[in-house]
Amino acid sequence: MRVRVELVGMRMKMVGTVRVEVEVVGMVRVEVVGMVGMVRMKMVGTVRVEMVMRVVMVEVVRVEVEVVGMVRAEVVRTVRVEVVRTVWVEVVRTVWVEVVRMDEIEGSSFKDAVFTSVELDKGDKLLVGCIYRSPNSSVETNNALNSLMRKVGDKYYSHVLITGDFNYPGVNWVDWTTKGESTEAADYKLIEACRDSYHHQHVMNPTRGRNGNQPNLLDLVLTNEEDMVASVTHLGALGASDHCVLLHDLNCYVTLTPTAHTRYVYDKGDYAKLREILDHDWDEVFHDCKDDIEQQYELFLDHYNATVDECIPRKTFTNIGSQGRTPLDQNTLRRRVRKKHRTWQRFMETRQGEEHRKYCREHNWVRHLTRKLKKAYEKSIAQQSKANPKKFWRYVKSKTKTRSVMPDLISPATGEKISGDLERAELLGLYFSSVFTQEPPGEIPRLPHLQLTTLLERLDISTDMVYKKLQNLNTSKSPGPDSVSPRVLHEAAPSLAKPLAHIFQTSLRSKKLPEKWMKATISAIFKKGDKQIPANYRPVSLTSILCKIMESILRDKIVDFLKENDLLSHKQYGFISGRSTSLQLLKVLDDWTDIIDRGGQIDCIVCDFMKAFDKVPHRRLIGKVETYGIRDSIKGWLEDFLKDRSQQVVVNGVKSTPMAVTSGNKLYCIVLY
Repeated sequence: MRVRVELVGMRMKMVGTVRVEVEVVGMVRVEVVGMVGMVRMKMVGTVRVEMVMRVVMVEVVRVEVEVVGMVRAEVVRTVRVEVVRTVWVEVVRTVWVEVVRMDEIEGSSFKDAVFTSVELDKGDKLLVGCIYRSPNSSVETNNALNSLMRKVGDKYYSHVLITGDFNYPGVNWVDWTTKGESTEAADYKLIEACRDSYHHQHVMNPTRGRNGNQPNLLDLVLTNEEDMVASVTHLGALGASDHCVLLHDLNCYVTLTPTAHTRYVYDKGDYAKLREILDHDWDEVFHDCKDDIEQQYELFLDHYNATVDECIPRKTFTNIGSQGRTPLDQNTLRRRVRKKHRTWQRFMETRQGEEHRKYCREHNWVRHLTRKLKKAYEKSIAQQSKANPKKFWRYVKSKTKTRSVMPDLISPATGEKISGDLERAELLGLYFSSVFTQEPPGEIPRLPHLQLTTLLERLDISTDMVYKKLQNLNTSKSPGPDSVSPRVLHEAAPSLAKPLAHIFQTSLRSKKLPEKWMKATISAIFKKGDKQIPANYRPVSLTSILCKIMESILRDKIVDFLKENDLLSHKQYGFISGRSTSLQLLKVLDDWTDIIDRGGQIDCIVCDFMKAFDKVPHRRLIGKVETYGIRDSIKGWLEDFLKDRSQQVVVNGVKSTPMAVTSGNKLYCIVLY
């Protein structure tokens, strides 16, 4: 039933306030035409809108249109109300909103959509769109929607937010997959349109459900930058609707808390002097603590830190003021910039045309030089992207307008929202610890010993072995909890190889590790899904660089021993040099192709062990190590390596309490599996 109410022919010319009320019931569209001045739309009921807009579409039961302020206007058609399908955009604060007409988006033929443009900082614009797609839409309508999504992605808007009811229950937005396999399906085409437009979808839980029916995810929140929306909260439905209300904050810009931290500028270090200072008689340094690994390591750190302080400058960095800037060669630019300022001052003093022309020439030179240096800097980053991806992604991150922030987390135990850096760090620490395997006390089953011709009982760590490891270090990696930098180790390899070989040999002989090697700092990295769920974060561990070098030396020896004794399965891929997972895929593809060519059948079962690396049981791992013929000092070192380990989760620089690591070890999973 269509109900149409029109007030036409009303002519008003006045200064003051005009109020027109229209009573309607149902889904309505309100169009205000011909108004001059501030138009305040007040929606009586559950919806309140306050905005400046030429066109607004709302769902209400009563509409009040009030012209507020000094208004001089002739209103020919004041209000037109009719029952139609409803799509609307609300603005809860008074902002300047400009409606984007659909024909402005390159002639889009999709009708059930409203787009508005909001002015932001520095010429940026936010495009806000609300879309409704009927579940019974025709193929033409679906194609028009997909075309609209692509055209929105092609138009220049620094920020894009698209919401609405898309009515695609068959899409899994966690993996961006559909239930069907056809590439001609409507839901598959929508996914491809979103991918082509580089949109990110933030709703992961069902948004519509009725009693007895399967809940479905129908309502979407799409943005052009992943970090524009940190989390989406599902609230109760409005009125008689069975759709959830989706509440989320839109982060248009990076919000930074002013912080300052001092760090070493390794690129400006005097490494010749550093090598000279560190190249002294380490046997004399370690003379009084020959078998005490803890004391040896502390002495080494004392000498290391004192030398680094003397040879490498420190600088205080802040996160405010340099955001988004491209670091250029300031010495190259400084002279030109000073000259530009001088010519400007002379022009201001003389007001002569010749001085102004000189200033313009200097201004153009500075701009040309800046662009040239920026291009060269970006080219150097691109050329180093494979060797130093960290530098590449740091530069990309500096150019984005938003940042990935950790929202309030939901406690799995109580369902409460947890805020505060310390509280979130503790919650994540508890979750990461909860996945560890808790081995039962008492004896564990023993595997029968293998018949081996040789055993791996000891290892002599030479200076040459350590030197090669130091030379192959990735210098872009961060220092560990003990603050030892891989850049310094690499640069000072000739001087540090001998003392480090001494420390490693002492550690292996005594079957003990320095206490600082047993501690790890954990950063929680978001994977996918709901950012408020702790299970959707994976732990990334930061441990001592020197301990990693020791681990690498032992791993090489263990793998060589296993290969020599043919103890590794020929079906083992990964963790072994020359047998990558890519080679495994090629082998499988070749085998399957051969079976199909011979008319055979292929049955394939794919398994994935949940948290496999974190669940490696320590006692059973050591039992298998012994079974495979690894004994004496190496076995003892591995036992101490796995014992009494702890980790702390860090959120925004705040650390959780240390938590015991009772299982898991990525280094030696090859021995277990």
